[in-house]
Amino acid sequence: ARVEGLERGADDYLSKPFGAKELVARVKTHLELGRLRGELMHLARLSPVGIFRANAEGKVIYRSRQLIEISGASLHDPHMGTVHPEDAAAVTRIWDRAMASQTACKMEYRYLRPRDGRVVWCLAQWAPEVDENGRVVGYMGAVTDITERVEQQKQQLQEAEENRKSQEMFIDMISHEIRNPISGVLGNLDLLRSGVARRKTFADTVRPCPLREEVTEQIRFDEECLDAIESCARHQQVITEDVLHLSKLKSGSFVMNDQLFDPLKLVAKMVNMYKAEMESKGLTFTTRCEWEYGRVFGDPERLSQVLINLISNAVKFTEKCPERRIELTLSSRPGDKPMLCVSVSDTGIGMSKEAQTKLFERFSQATIRTHREYGGTGLGLHICKQMVQVMGGDIGVESELGKGTKFSFYVPVGREAPSLPSPEVPRPAGMVTPSTEQATSPQDGYFASKRVLQETAINGTKTTKLAREVLDHKSIHVLIVEDNLINQRVLKRQLELGGFVTSVANNGAEALRAVEGAKMDQIDIILMDVEMPIMDGMEATTRIREREAKLRANFEKSTPTPPITPTAQQPPNGATP
Repeated sequence: ARVEGLERGADDYLSKPFGAKELVARVKTHLELGRLRGELMHLARLSPVGIFRANAEGKVIYRSRQLIEISGASLHDPHMGTVHPEDAAAVTRIWDRAMASQTACKMEYRYLRPRDGRVVWCLAQWAPEVDENGRVVGYMGAVTDITERVEQQKQQLQEAEENRKSQEMFIDMISHEIRNPISGVLGNLDLLRSGVARRKTFADTVRPCPLREEVTEQIRFDEECLDAIESCARHQQVITEDVLHLSKLKSGSFVMNDQLFDPLKLVAKMVNMYKAEMESKGLTFTTRCEWEYGRVFGDPERLSQVLINLISNAVKFTEKCPERRIELTLSSRPGDKPMLCVSVSDTGIGMSKEAQTKLFERFSQATIRTHREYGGTGLGLHICKQMVQVMGGDIGVESELGKGTKFSFYVPVGREAPSLPSPEVPRPAGMVTPSTEQATSPQDGYFASKRVLQETAINGTKTTKLAREVLDHKSIHVLIVEDNLINQRVLKRQLELGGFVTSVANNGAEALRAVEGAKMDQIDIILMDVEMPIMDGMEATTRIREREAKLRANFEKSTPTPPITPTAQQPPNGATP
């Protein structure tokens, strides 16, 4: 009877006969227990936290009103009946595992309330209850509504992402603004070098005298100053370009420009680029080519940028070593899509295993000593890795401290499409024959427009009237469309020194008026900046082309129009803008 009574809900059991004192004591005890139970129930109703109890088998036997409110369930709904469908499997798995191991647990999940369709984020945590013998007899748990906290976290993450993008846009804009004066500095530097060279030539014609020695010494000092200015400007230019490339890679606006190219010629270009520097520093530069596919489709400009970075690093870290050797290897890996494999190895200072693990991270260098002795931003290799991965390949490093380093990368390339080769038209440097090469426009550079040229046979080879005029430097009129006054002056001076006739427009609208007001053959070439106020280079070029189309429609013969030849200014190390 005692056991049955307790199982049916009785709180205590008194055996007859019992004394008055025992009865009074039991009554007072149960009154106190009832009071405490009432307080606990009141606290449970007032608490913003939902409370539940489960038996030893994990069956929930009590849920507070607040838990029912949080979950949106009714008294008769299953314990996990309103858990979000996307979280249900994970919640069930974690609950069953905790019951099996009889351990405390904590987890976050969502309820989908049937009444209003609201999603509620909650934090649930529970712990086992044990008797005096240490045996688990049930579980007590609490569920907290954390929806507000989660929404705040989402909002903070969104604001942080927007701030990050704003900062990147600001850095991008500042880098663009820095690049313009740097270009002006380098352009004026070329003009100054030309002037110093002329003075030096003149001084050499003067008979030896104290004044000549003084002038010669001053010219030598001026050349040293110009070298220092160029070194500083080039260094700043490299940093600016690295920041811009990194910004484009992170924003996803870094576009690859696949075209047909010859990897062997690309390697030859690298050799010619570094030949003089290697010889002056006593470095041995060798190449080994095992390429089998001829011309392939890929992005030679990006490949050149990666190679330039790797070779420049090899030179920098090898020039002070006793043994100074650098080797560039080009090979192919056969397959459905051929792989272009390149490695650059040197006998430089090398690096430790620890340094190699963080080498391709952003703003990372091998050691603090590396930055102090060799400089650099720590962006070059990170950008190389990002570029190679964008092209579908990967890059790695092998190195041993004090013995040298080897960088290797591979990228997939496309085989040359079977077609008859078109004869190449001889052209002077800087000129591009009519083709699709103008399809990719630089973000910070110049457009030049391409004239509908009349081809004339000369000695059995086709060339162009404009090409012959450029070769002869005969009255070629160049319209410079540029809003930056320094760039205007530099371009105008450089072209005039080359024998060209120039005129200037400050924006696309002025250029359009100049073209519309010019005679048919008055303007031969247009150098068009892209970003300008009032009317940018894109819109101006479009309007000029529309005007050409109308002129061709009104005349039976082709109407000569200003040429369109991409002449974008190149960033440092030959990388494309």
